Amino acid sequence: MKKQIKSYKYLRQFIVVFGLFIIFPHVITAQNTREQIENRITLLDNEIKRLTYKREAIGLEFEAISNFSMQARPILVGYNEIIEAIKLKDNEISNTFWKPELREKKEAEYQSLIAQRDNYLRQFKNSNGVISYDRKVKSNTIGDLQNDWQRTSNYYLDKKREYDDIALELEKLNTEYHNHVSELQYMGNSEEKVINLEGCWLLRTGKYLSQIEVSFYPSNGTYDGFLTVNNLENYSDGQQMFTVQWVSGGTYRGKEITFYVDNNGNTIRKEIPTKIAINSDGNFLIWTSDETVTMQRCN
Repeated sequence: MKKQIKSYKYLRQFIVVFGLFIIFPHVITAQNTREQIENRITLLDNEIKRLTYKREAIGLEFEAISNFSMQARPILVGYNEIIEAIKLKDNEISNTFWKPELREKKEAEYQSLIAQRDNYLRQFKNSNGVISYDRKVKSNTIGDLQNDWQRTSNYYLDKKREYDDIALELEKLNTEYHNHVSELQYMGNSEEKVINLEGCWLLRTGKYLSQIEVSFYPSNGTYDGFLTVNNLENYSDGQQMFTVQWVSGGTYRGKEITFYVDNNGNTIRKEIPTKIAINSDGNFLIWTSDETVTMQRCN
C-alpha cells in the first residue's frame, strides 16, 4: 500500500513537471512573439521615416524642375511656334506654283519668318541662357535647351514614378505598423503611449508650405484641423480640413472635409474617410484619404 502511494506521488510529480514543460513553451513563445512584434514595429518605424525623408527630397527636386520649366518652356514654345509657321508657309508656297503673284507674296512672308527665327536664335544666344534644374548645364543655344528639356522631362517621369511608388509603400508600411500596434494592445499592452495630434503641422506642395493647426475638443473627443496658412488651390483661409478621433497610439480616424461648386453654383461640402498616423517620435505624420500626403511638425 505504501509502495502504491509512493508510486502515485511520483506519478503526480511527473504530471506536474510534464505540465510545466507543456505550459512554459507557450509562455516563452508568446514572449518571443511579443518581442518579435516590437522589433518589427521598430524596423517599420525606421523604414517609414527613411521613405518619408526620401519622398521629401524628391519633392524638393520637383521644385527645382519647376523653376527650370518656368524659364525654359516659354522660350521653347515661342521658338516652336515660329518653326510651325515656317512649315505651314512652306506648304502654302508649294500650292501656289501656278500663281506667280501669290507665290511671290508667300515667299516674302516665308523669308520674313526665317528672319524672325534667326533673330530669335540670336537673341537667345546673346542672353544669359538657361541653367538646368540641377545647375550642371547652361544652355546657350535653343538646341542645347531642347536637349536639356528632354533630359529633364525623362528624369521627371522617372522620379514621379518613384515618388508615387514611395507613397504606396508608405501606405502599406503604415497599415502594417498600426496592425502590429493593435496586436500588442490585444496582448495586453496597457502602457500604450498616446502620440498627440494637437498643434501646428506643415504641408509641403511643391515649393510652397501650408500650415494646419489642430485643436482637441474634449466635449466630443475630436481633433479638428484648420488651414491657418494657405498655399493650396481650391481651399479657403481658415477652413476646416479634417475632424478625427484617437484610435490607438498615433492613429486617428475620421473624415477629411472638402468643398466644391456644383453646376448650379452651389457650394457643396464633401466628406472623405481619413486616417492619420503619427510616427513614434511625434514629428511627422501620414495623412491618407483619397490620396496620401506627409506632414511634419512646425518648428
